[in-house]
Amino acid sequence: MPKNEKLSDIYSIISQNDDIFFNTNKLCILGNESLKVKNYLKDLNLKNIEIQPLDRLSLLKDFKNNYFDGVIVANFLEFNNYSRYKTIFSEIRRVLKPNKQILLIVPEKNNYILRETATCFNKGIITQILDKENFSIEWINLNSSFKMLQILLLNQFENPIEKKATKVCLLGNYTLRYTHLNSSWWDGQVRAFEKLGYDLLILDIKDHSFNYLLKSIKLFNPDILWIAGKIVIEFLKENADYFRSSKTKVVYWFWDVRTPIKFDFKGIIDYMFISSTGEIPLYKKFYNLDKIYFMPALITPQILHSNKFITEEFDIGFTGSLDHSKYHKERTEIVNYLKEHFQVKIVKNIFNNLPEFYSKCKIVFGGTPDLENLELYSSNRLYLALSCGCCYITNYFNGLEKLATNEKHLLWYENKKDLLQKIEKYLNSYELRNEIKNNAENLARSKHNYILRIKNMLDIINQDTEEFYGFID
Repeated sequence: MPKNEKLSDIYSIISQNDDIFFNTNKLCILGNESLKVKNYLKDLNLKNIEIQPLDRLSLLKDFKNNYFDGVIVANFLEFNNYSRYKTIFSEIRRVLKPNKQILLIVPEKNNYILRETATCFNKGIITQILDKENFSIEWINLNSSFKMLQILLLNQFENPIEKKATKVCLLGNYTLRYTHLNSSWWDGQVRAFEKLGYDLLILDIKDHSFNYLLKSIKLFNPDILWIAGKIVIEFLKENADYFRSSKTKVVYWFWDVRTPIKFDFKGIIDYMFISSTGEIPLYKKFYNLDKIYFMPALITPQILHSNKFITEEFDIGFTGSLDHSKYHKERTEIVNYLKEHFQVKIVKNIFNNLPEFYSKCKIVFGGTPDLENLELYSSNRLYLALSCGCCYITNYFNGLEKLATNEKHLLWYENKKDLLQKIEKYLNSYELRNEIKNNAENLARSKHNYILRIKNMLDIINQDTEEFYGFID
């Protein structure tokens, strides 16, 4: 292996993903040290491939359209200014055959920063760049050293070029889209509507005055105003008269547990979606609304998935708030109880690298035992853990069997004795844990992905169904 630590990481990533290039005939390697990477590939028994190592973008002009059927970009993008990315990706798209793969490798922003480095990356930054260029992201991961980002792309347009006639205005905290990829809420909504081809206007409620927001909505004149999060309620109240007379359908998605204010939203909000069936009667009463439906968190599998390059390190992992407030008191007591019996790793404020932490945990603890009697309520932690392919254990809550099967997709416990027995059983069996992990990720992708969730809501709005598509068969 080379003395250059960064090049060693690049070699390791390529080795772990060498199956991507088994059926490749003509491979382009774009980046500094590309000749060394070529020689390393030859050592991986990829000897029958025509490999073109290029250290400058200008050299691509010598190749005709659709010449390559595979591209590796490594040790390159970080040395180019952001203003050049459109040209870089346009050239890569031109010389690569449609639907073929690109392995993109860039340093995570806390590592390998040199004076020559023009751009620093984290998952949010590189995802935003790739979305702007309309590339299809298959997956994005940190590598096993946590120093490099590896992204697999397809040479196809992720979103349709032509837009539907239906206009949708998204109003919420959308500046969090790329800084909080873990939550999926903001990114998943935008990603779904773009993928489905809607004509979009995205407004962030924290960036503008209510007057500016209302003027922008009037000018855009959307068919649907899609609002999300609790912060938008005050905007609706302040502009109640306008929305009562407007022909725009107002859709409100709220995914937290809070006692609602009493306000007559009839004629203002046309459809409301919340994250528990248990609260539907309460919101119907307090908001004077009829059309309220169960709709929990969505997931973005290209961002949130198991990371096969990370090995298990901790017995139990937990992310989230631990305190003695109303909704966290019993959870905190359970976590402290677990710490008496097992190795428990607790972290907070993981905004973009949740899959890597979860992949280091043999079992992930979650749940909201303080709210277990609230039918079908779970925080988004349940759906994120499933998507990340975790062996996830939670308290049983009313209706959980509609979402998952115990000891197939996840683990649920009824009491402390049951909790300890299940954890001990699955800590002692890699095979049983791995089966749960695989089933969990498959369930998340099939029942809770961002496209399905938004389609489900649109189908309800269009009166094609009143059912939730995420229940297990």
